[in-house]
Amino acid sequence: MSTLALTRWPSRSRTRSVAFALARREGPRLIRSPIFIAGAVLSLGLFGLLTWQQAPVLHRDDVSTGGALLLLAAATLIAANLATSRAARDGSDELYSGIVSSAGVRTLGHLLSLLWAVGASLVVGGIMIVYLLIDSPVGVPRIPELLVGPLCVLLLGALGIALARWNPHPAVGPFAVVVVLALEVLLIQPIVRLNGTNGTAARSTWLALWTPLGLTNGVPSELAIRPSWWHALYLCGLGALFGVIALSRHGTRRTQTLALVGASAAILLGGVAQLQAPSAEARRALGHLLTDPQDHQVCEERVGVTYCAYPAYVPWVERWATPIENLFDDVPLSSRPQNLVVRQSFGSYFEGPTDVPHVTLRRIERQATPRGAAYGSPTLLPVGAEWGRGKMEGDYEMRSALFVAMQAVGIPQEWSDFVLTADDVAYLKRTLLPSMPKARRETFASRRLRVGAHWDSCHTSGQARSVVALWLAGQATAATESMMERVAAESPYGLLIDERAGTVAYNGPLSPLYPLNATPIFERVNLGSAEFHYAVRLLERPNDEVKTTLLAHWGELTDPDTDTSTLLTMFGLEPFPTIEAQLAALPSNITPLYGDRISTPDQYFAGVVPCH
Repeated sequence: MSTLALTRWPSRSRTRSVAFALARREGPRLIRSPIFIAGAVLSLGLFGLLTWQQAPVLHRDDVSTGGALLLLAAATLIAANLATSRAARDGSDELYSGIVSSAGVRTLGHLLSLLWAVGASLVVGGIMIVYLLIDSPVGVPRIPELLVGPLCVLLLGALGIALARWNPHPAVGPFAVVVVLALEVLLIQPIVRLNGTNGTAARSTWLALWTPLGLTNGVPSELAIRPSWWHALYLCGLGALFGVIALSRHGTRRTQTLALVGASAAILLGGVAQLQAPSAEARRALGHLLTDPQDHQVCEERVGVTYCAYPAYVPWVERWATPIENLFDDVPLSSRPQNLVVRQSFGSYFEGPTDVPHVTLRRIERQATPRGAAYGSPTLLPVGAEWGRGKMEGDYEMRSALFVAMQAVGIPQEWSDFVLTADDVAYLKRTLLPSMPKARRETFASRRLRVGAHWDSCHTSGQARSVVALWLAGQATAATESMMERVAAESPYGLLIDERAGTVAYNGPLSPLYPLNATPIFERVNLGSAEFHYAVRLLERPNDEVKTTLLAHWGELTDPDTDTSTLLTMFGLEPFPTIEAQLAALPSNITPLYGDRISTPDQYFAGVVPCH
């Protein structure tokens, strides 16, 4: 057959009818492909992995749908590539050489069959949204963000068809997936450009198929100006371009030339528009959102506590209030924190393509930890734009409950409350000064080590009130209790002896809650490990029994001078052996896992004074 016959196209009406007939056959076959089904399952699994630990925020998690569907898009590329090159690989191209089913018409049919893949991707995306809707989400998903995944499926499917038409080798599809994913990773790498302690926008990341909010998904959606509609146009242009490239393998027509012009215009217009920096007015609006939250938030009062949230997060007030209100039930009315405000904050560090002015971030940082005030003052409990889901909800509830419980028992939380006594000064001179260079000792002692001076932190090891605070926080909800029991099992008290290896290790005297960031003031107040485990023992007892004893002896047990041994006697708890006693009882064949010796609690607390 002549070359002219191979590149000849049938009439327009016949082309459409044949192409649609082929699409109706190839479309269902495409989405039934094991590769496509595997891609759909992996996409759902990835989305679950990205979102299962966080309470759903629809205007944040809508971005994750696009990232998860990239796996389905990659699967579509391979499946469509294999389907298009099937005849060439089987050596049956001559069977389709009739004018009615020319190669160009078959290519058009394969391109139209991608509509089934797009439809399937919409179903998979819908399942993702339904999964979020099950757990009382906040916010509203954005259409252009939801379109990113299906557009990527269309785009990469067209790329797979184009590659099959120009090179039908079966390895081309998988190789193309590797290249595409490598380019995706390369393009989103600049998403974090550290400038001091703050991330700044990297607009070039929008040339990727999908641009996340941040590498750890920890950036509030409100702080990123996303040119989502322009990006959707950019993806449409790329998809159309690949479709034209696939059809041009069999000759060109005027409609293809027009399509090429349109695709190029869409890529150029969308690409240039999404690379433009946000306007100064939009950036100022974001800055105002952070520096003046009271102008944007909705506040309501419950049981003497004021809760302030940005409008989209108002339904979360119920989540924030539950551990606090439950805890109040076990605290005398006179000891409940007064004028407590739970205020939502988007934080002071942003890692992703945020468009907050750098000067605003500097200002927020200065407001967050000014000299003379704590990160969380006695009247302000900050909560963020995230909240735990499932097992992780206990960590977030514990953060709030422990903050309030520490206030209820009188543990200081403001930097201004950390004042040195005469005993503290003597202790610091004995433990801290010897480790300093001689040239600095005298100056440091005269300026910092004096009665009435402020200190940076304190510890509650050995104080009964820290056990009370930890028990109050632990019994606030079922999730906080489960969380404390889980942490206690993972980090048992005292020395960790491995008899098989002949080694011993010690996690130190601090509460194992600290690695989980369970309290917003963990850098200032150090709770003891023994007190944490005593509180877990109390959680094993009936709540009413413990509550009755606590209320009867509240004043004594919350006195900073009451040591833990008093509480143990009161509740009949057996004391843990001291670390010194455990060290003395070690067999001679057991050696420290790290270093030559185990540091004792006194050595850990060198330079840290007791909380008063």
